[in-house]
Amino acid sequence: MDFWTYSCVNCVRTIPYLKAWCQAYKDSGLVIIGVHTPEFEFEKNPANVARAIKELGVTWPVVQDNDYAQWNAYANQYWPAHYFIDARGRGRYFHFGEGDYATSERVIQALLKEAGARVDGTIVSPPAQNIDSQTPETYLGYDRGRGFLSAVEPVADQVKDYRPSGRPSNGMWNLTGKWTITPQYIVPKSSGSLELGFKARNVFLVIEPQSSGGRIEVKVDGRPVVDTPDVKNGVLQPNESRMYHLVELKQPGSHLLELEVKGKLRLFAFTFG
Repeated sequence: MDFWTYSCVNCVRTIPYLKAWCQAYKDSGLVIIGVHTPEFEFEKNPANVARAIKELGVTWPVVQDNDYAQWNAYANQYWPAHYFIDARGRGRYFHFGEGDYATSERVIQALLKEAGARVDGTIVSPPAQNIDSQTPETYLGYDRGRGFLSAVEPVADQVKDYRPSGRPSNGMWNLTGKWTITPQYIVPKSSGSLELGFKARNVFLVIEPQSSGGRIEVKVDGRPVVDTPDVKNGVLQPNESRMYHLVELKQPGSHLLELEVKGKLRLFAFTFG
């Protein structure tokens, strides 16, 4: 059982391992079931989930757990979370978060052997990914937001003209211009800027466009970023509700991210790698 949500970078990074296990062991009796439990409201939309499943190449069945029924039945608290169930329906092992894939694969092999399958013991999990971040996941809405540096007292759910109180250090951020801060996201009235201090190689941002035509100019340390799968010539033009790859550096380090946001774009959370 794979608990995941499609705009979570940690969940997305586990998918290559799930694909490898599915390919290697599906004929021996392994069944993967995805449980898509949304973190943000737009992730409840079946069309968004179906598009993500297709784009990510997920071939196993996925149930939408919009009301957290499965999540609560397992008393789960994490994205991603993997629960390993034997052929008799008994929970035998679990793993939260990324990593330790070879151990998880050996559990799969052992449970398949118990059920009578012939498994040769070869490990098919890809090499572990190198995660170079020293910046925690940064939520922007006031429910879980932290690290906001503002010379203006934040106001919930109302348009406010913000200005920064200084240059943000690692994991800190500020706003300039008229923004609304809601429980899950921030959104500019028409345009505005955001600065974020980070120490990582990759930066991702979850965005929900409210209308077409929005764009974000992306700079690191005052210079336009190199192209990523989502940013071209220093500009991101979001057209789907999902996670976007903003920054891809050759080496990890301490930097300042600068975003010039134009249009009705809801910004939810930064993640790093």
